[in-house]
Order: sequence, then structure tokens, then C-alpha cells
Amino acid sequence: MILTKAYLKELQQRYQFEMDALLARYLLAEYEVEPFPHVYSEQDLYEQIRKLVDQYQQGSLNVQLKSPKQRLKERYETLQKIHLILLSENTALNEEISHLKKILSQSGLMEANEPFL
Repeated sequence: MILTKAYLKELQQRYQFEMDALLARYLLAEYEVEPFPHVYSEQDLYEQIRKLVDQYQQGSLNVQLKSPKQRLKERYETLQKIHLILLSENTALNEEISHLKKILSQSGLMEANEPFL
């Protein structure tokens, strides 16, 4: 779930969040995309926004927006890290498949070069 203007307005009304245009713009920019590979539930999104509204009201939240270029750069770097993690997991799974094929082959339950489906 991503934050939309309509959902932000609903949160403001339902929970009586006090926020100015600056905070609203910051929240919309911060939660405009899902945190790939995860997703926000409605409860997650509410809780994150509630915490940020509290910080903003206490004066401890910097709501200066990053440039679109900076946001894309950060997203790209995050996706690069995720890609490396997935490559590592893929390698580990391929090693596990090879190990299981070897066990099946040694047990006579599978030919050595038979595809493992």
C-alpha cells in the first residue's frame, strides 16, 4: 500500500492528525512507492505516519524534500543491494539442488544428469 492524497486526508480526519502542507508533501514523497521487496499494510502505513507526525510536532523531523534525482539514486542503490542478496540466495539454492541431486543419484532414485523438476 502506498500513501495517496485521498488516504492521507482520510488519516487526517480519522485520527485528527494536524499537518500542514509541508508535512503532507514530505509524507507523500516519502511513501510514494512500496519498500520493495516488502509492502506496507494499512496498519504499517498508519503507524509510520503517526510516528512522523509526532516527530514533526516535536520539531525533530526534517521535512526538506530530497530532489527527484537523489530519491532515484537512493532507490537504485537499494535495488542494487537487493539484487546482490537475491543473487547470493540463488547461488545457495543452486548448491542445495546440486547436493540433493547427488543424494538422489547415489540412492539410485535419479540419473546423474536427469533434470531436477
